[in-house]
Amino acid sequence: MAGRLEGKVAIVTGAGSSLPPPAVGSGRAIALLFAREGAKVVAMDRVEEHAVATLEWLEREGGTGAVYIGDVSRSDDCAAAVAAAVDRFGRLDVLVNNAAINRRGGVAVISDEDWEEVVGVNLTGAMRMSQHAIRAMRSSGGGSIVNISSVGAVRRSDGVSPAYGAAKGGMNSLTTAIAVEEGPNGIRANAIMPGAMLATFMGEQYTDERILWSRLSNPLRREGTGWDIATAALFLASDESQWITGVHLPVDGGYMAVAPIWSWWKQLYE
Repeated sequence: MAGRLEGKVAIVTGAGSSLPPPAVGSGRAIALLFAREGAKVVAMDRVEEHAVATLEWLEREGGTGAVYIGDVSRSDDCAAAVAAAVDRFGRLDVLVNNAAINRRGGVAVISDEDWEEVVGVNLTGAMRMSQHAIRAMRSSGGGSIVNISSVGAVRRSDGVSPAYGAAKGGMNSLTTAIAVEEGPNGIRANAIMPGAMLATFMGEQYTDERILWSRLSNPLRREGTGWDIATAALFLASDESQWITGVHLPVDGGYMAVAPIWSWWKQLYE
């Protein structure tokens, strides 16, 4: 199946990692897997050293890529990232909106600043990147947008703040809107909804107790890894999914099948 993205150009936001290699969050895993399958990858991140580490790993494996340092919550950075990809590689075929942050705090206590920052990155950033990507993809004859959402978009689960859940719910709605509006232009849009992940940006929350509950919360009895998300993103970015659009795909070890039971049980015994 090698070469599934041969000839395609992709931007992956949040493509760095707060931990050095061999740590692999979903953004880094997506960038690496896309490059292995033949794509030219623009690794976008707001922290230069994180993005550069991804690019260096990608190039050591023989892949082709570039780095763009920018913040998706800033409209100018979004426009410039897409322009940089087109200028460097001549086109844009795939956008993965992976960049995300989380802030703790319930509805009654979360600060305005935390709410606005989470929504600004997780939802508004995805919308702005999509706006500019769509214009470039129309010129290329179509493309695929893959939004990394969350099961927290539709279920209130442990560790998911209301800001994070609301932003990811909005991302699902944005995905549907893009699919409907841009389908006639050959642009597909799908969302991946990860379950409990060993994500680097939430690493401080993974105590031994949290890991146990994460494993008990899904039938496969393990947390997800960046590679689990990357393989799903690869399928949705490739021509293998050319008749799939508007889908919100759980990649969660079966969490969505049992979450109401386990979440209620956990809260009962806390």
